[in-house]
Amino acid sequence: MINDIEIKPTFGTGIHSVSPAHNIEDLRVAEHFKLSVRGCVDPDTGFLTSPDVLAGTDLAQEEDSLYKIVQALSAEGQFYKSF
Repeated sequence: MINDIEIKPTFGTGIHSVSPAHNIEDLRVAEHFKLSVRGCVDPDTGFLTSPDVLAGTDLAQEEDSLYKIVQALSAEGQFYKSF
């Protein structure tokens, strides 16, 4: 747990999750607290770089990407529901 100015205890539950490579606010918190920042998208190509089973997946091809991600999660028993 961390306490930071980004967390507003009077807003909602006062709890905030941090995904360091998700957006600029989360990145700022991650850098301030020296959290690991490991992205999975190549900034030059926009393709996934990890996990290995999805490496090279072009996220711009949404339907194909979604299919590959669902298949990879299903193979690991980690896919629960599609919307």
